[in-house]
Amino acid sequence: MNGESITMGNLYQLLTLAQKRDKAALISLLQQFEPKVHQSLRRTTRQNRDDLKQVLHLKLLEAVSQFQTGNTPGFFDYIHHVHDRHTVGEPHKEKSVLA
Repeated sequence: MNGESITMGNLYQLLTLAQKRDKAALISLLQQFEPKVHQSLRRTTRQNRDDLKQVLHLKLLEAVSQFQTGNTPGFFDYIHHVHDRHTVGEPHKEKSVLA
């Protein structure tokens, strides 16, 4: 993954491998999120950055270990969920073309 942009498929694959204790996948995940970590650290004082960077890396490692890939809905599941949320309990109102 050296410098490559990450796709959802790559992220899923890296996550799955990292959960199986694949060190290279875990390092790659940390590297992929490093720009976001760096951006977040710029909002803090310089003297706190090293400690906060370690905390953010630990939180990322926790998220990797706790993320349940089997419960991730697919695209069409999401679309049905959004559709159901907007139609449950609300009468369907047709918009008039003339309004």
